[in-house]
Amino acid sequence: MLLAIGRDMPLDGLGLETIEVTPENGTLATDDRLRIAEHVYAVGDFGGPEMHTHLGHYTGEAAARIALGDEAFLPVLHAIPRATYTDPETASVGLLLEQAKERGIDAAEYTADIGTSAKGYTAEVEGHCTIVVDRAERVLVGAFMAGPAVSEAIHECVLAIRANIPLATLADTIHAFPTVARVLGTALIEADRDLPG
Repeated sequence: MLLAIGRDMPLDGLGLETIEVTPENGTLATDDRLRIAEHVYAVGDFGGPEMHTHLGHYTGEAAARIALGDEAFLPVLHAIPRATYTDPETASVGLLLEQAKERGIDAAEYTADIGTSAKGYTAEVEGHCTIVVDRAERVLVGAFMAGPAVSEAIHECVLAIRANIPLATLADTIHAFPTVARVLGTALIEADRDLPG
């Protein structure tokens, strides 16, 4: 059982009013370069858009690059991996089917069962790989997995969403056998075959 009780982010007493910044629901609204004011950056949990250690590392490094003058660099924050280290693990990236549809995306969902795969039979494990695809653009917009080592397997989907990799390329990628990533590949193949040319 996982119990998430939330976190308190104390922003009082930092003097944010001196730079005319007002926190919104415990977070700081940043621009596309992680700034909350001229030469002031918010990274980690305070800057959002989600609360993960790996996102804090990424935004910290990104803010340093920008502060040191790399004006061409823009952080990419739409492909953030999420992982919960329970048994079985869960991992996700991107949009749920409902979220994609709310954004006007012609989305469809495909699921492959880990338990009935070679990985499931050989390791005697259960789980699933569910993907959400943009049917019109033929790209991945979300992935949700539960099972062994899915916190490692999710990174293929993170890269696919970040780089806007065509679904046909993902479906034609060779995955080691028997792995959870190969089960993910099954869902990608099904989606690619199902969508119109």
